[in-house]
Parts: sequence; C-alpha cells; structure tokens
Amino acid sequence: MRHDGRLRHSKLALRGPVLEGDVAYLNGEVVSVEALSPLLGVPLATIKIQITNQDGALLVDGVTDVEVQFWSGSRPRCTGSAALGRC
Repeated sequence: MRHDGRLRHSKLALRGPVLEGDVAYLNGEVVSVEALSPLLGVPLATIKIQITNQDGALLVDGVTDVEVQFWSGSRPRCTGSAALGRC
C-alpha cells in the first residue's frame, strides 16, 4: 500500500561513520500522530529513526515530522502497479 507524505522537519544526530562496504539498516517507529498540527495546519506523524550498520553500531538517530496525506471518501484509484498490490 502506498502512502504519500512530505518531510516537514527532522532532527537527526550522526553518531558514527558509514564506511565503504557497510550495510545500513533504517528502523522507524511512529511515536505520535496529530490530526491537525496547530503550527502547520496539516496532519503530521512524528517518526523516531535509527540507522545501524551490520554490526549493530548506531550511526544515526533522531526524530522527523512527516506530513501525512489523508483521503476523504473513497481511496484514490490506483493504476499501473495496482495488480501487484503496490498501490
């Protein structure tokens, strides 16, 4: 299922280097959702982000605010990849 969104703000701290040959794993957790942000007037989701390498070392952590698209009524019609369940 596809969800459109727009990055509004992020506060991320770089904790370690990403070296050539490293594998980076991004983990995200939605920690809050506002139906209508008082500051921006749009629906916002706050997501806690952590990026680790193949050894589990923390490379990046922080939070980001993403504007979430909510659809009223029926879902928008999907085309193209809808048959593959990617819409």
